[in-house]
Amino acid sequence: MDGYKTAKIATWIGLAVNLALGVGKITVGIVAQSEALRADGVHSLSDCGTSLVVIIGLIIASRPADKSHPYGHGRAEAITGKIVAIVLIVVAVALAYNSICGMFVHHRDYVPGPAAIWAVIASIIIKEGMFFYKSRVAKATGSTAVEADAWHHRSDSFSSIAVLVGLLLVAILGKEWVIFDHIAAVVVAVIIFFVGVKLLLKTWNELMDGAAPADTIEQVREIAAGIDGVLEVEQVRARKSGIDLYVDIHIEVDPHLTVKDGHEIARAVKWKIIKSMAAAKGVLVHVEPFGEKTDTNVI
Repeated sequence: MDGYKTAKIATWIGLAVNLALGVGKITVGIVAQSEALRADGVHSLSDCGTSLVVIIGLIIASRPADKSHPYGHGRAEAITGKIVAIVLIVVAVALAYNSICGMFVHHRDYVPGPAAIWAVIASIIIKEGMFFYKSRVAKATGSTAVEADAWHHRSDSFSSIAVLVGLLLVAILGKEWVIFDHIAAVVVAVIIFFVGVKLLLKTWNELMDGAAPADTIEQVREIAAGIDGVLEVEQVRARKSGIDLYVDIHIEVDPHLTVKDGHEIARAVKWKIIKSMAAAKGVLVHVEPFGEKTDTNVI
């Protein structure tokens, strides 16, 4: 199955789960009078919005290259991941503000009902399942946006754990300690904030043409070195564009070969990389004479 299609299916599933969890947690939070659970429900609903953004980004990124975009539209996927990260940060700040106000301004004397505890436990189990599912999809497709969405699920799971701790403390210690419910909501916000910052930095690196992981570079080097006629692999550069990988590589060949023979070796290197690495969509091979030092800063 096409990588973009797989990523979109995973995101649609996540959207449906987030919608059900968000509505459920907010409803139980209102009935059971839990500020933290309502905050956690808002977090889940925010996942729905970001999932829609991810889907739109994947649709745009999957469009083929055209005259105006000869390298394709893959950057839309990274831009989508950045939007998800920014939304996470904004949601975190808003939740923190509301929770702090609840502690010092709108404090109420109540103990959340037991239904809130069971709702949070169910949320943790479901969210952890979605995190592991989407993480596998992200790893298989190389999608930064799906990875961001997976961590959005994980942040929801972590925040639910904080909510659970707060609710249990209130249930055990009594209504005099109901402030723990609000403190848990603040912890939720802090967790969301730091996850958002981490994802923002990751997507920023991709948009700035950051290098592909070292193991990817090494894989490209090994593939090229295994082609007959390649005497040395001088330099490898690779960058991501969405889930696609673009590679620039310098190879050294016998300086006495004809231009045609050198071209055939370069062609073999290019297609071997494309066939061996599903993400590789563009490979530029530069041929140089073996044993001669050249300026490797120029492709």
